[in-house]
Amino acid sequence: GEFDQRFLSLPQPVLKACLRDYQKHFSVGDRKGSLAYFVGVREGAQDHLGEVAEGNRRVINARLTDAIFFLEEDRKTPLDKRVSELKEMIAQEKLGSYYDKTLRLMKLASRIASHLGRSEKIKEKVKEAAYLCKADLITQMVKEFPSLHGIMGQEYALQSGKDQEVAQAILEHRMPRFSGDGLPRTEAGAILALTDKVDTLVGSFWAGFVPSGAGDPWGLRREAQGIVEIILDKEWGISLDYLIRESLKLYGEKTTGVDLKVKEFLRARIVGILKERQIKTEQVKAVLKAGFDNVVDVVKRGDALRSAATRPEFKEEVIAIVRLVNILKQAT
Repeated sequence: GEFDQRFLSLPQPVLKACLRDYQKHFSVGDRKGSLAYFVGVREGAQDHLGEVAEGNRRVINARLTDAIFFLEEDRKTPLDKRVSELKEMIAQEKLGSYYDKTLRLMKLASRIASHLGRSEKIKEKVKEAAYLCKADLITQMVKEFPSLHGIMGQEYALQSGKDQEVAQAILEHRMPRFSGDGLPRTEAGAILALTDKVDTLVGSFWAGFVPSGAGDPWGLRREAQGIVEIILDKEWGISLDYLIRESLKLYGEKTTGVDLKVKEFLRARIVGILKERQIKTEQVKAVLKAGFDNVVDVVKRGDALRSAATRPEFKEEVIAIVRLVNILKQAT
């Protein structure tokens, strides 16, 4: 079917969200951008397809009209003017509001950027993006289309005259959102995305929201996976202990034992990544026995062991080393 051309003025992600999230339709585009067409699938006979398409067109036009209204209303208030409204929006039970989370993100992101030795310019961009990254949750567009969180933050930040890198970091701070999603491309975006995920993971464990079995209502496995993937992608030799410790400092009292639980949770994600790299179970155990605080180092050790194990003489070398270790134990 076809919808009105005037709706092509909407940002492409908004068009896609309207069609996908509410109508379960596909948007259509070419190399230049979106086209005013949609594609849907209907079960059953082919009778009255024209009427079905027309009915869908009317519903889509109404939905896109709402989207234009939301966009126009949201643009009346600069993004930074919305931050204080986050005080009224609860992020998670026991963890306070999204404004509280914003303050934690600003502090933790600054510490991580400094720990990584980044320039003052990068640190300022990260801090500003951390201040703004949750503000679009207040907007009508994101309330209607939650999947646009971060995407509309970038849109409204640019419209408010914010720096391009700051706006990009706002977009990237939720990446990766799901398995196979892209990773942050910019330094500021990667630092903020890592910060956001660490805060969510550590805070949830601190509050007692620990996944059990297949249940994971807060998506903490996804957050932990994102932490590991970002660190590996950027090849940051940053300590997991450091990240957990600095995050826990922002929660104050009653943090005993939380760090060990969080790190063990991250360990399970690291095991999964090592196995995805065709590293055998026994090799994974050997690699992790030497520690897993530095994720990049863990993967390098795993790759090296996998490669070494393919050599014909490897088994004999292992036997010789084990024999030597046993002799030394007996001697002491």
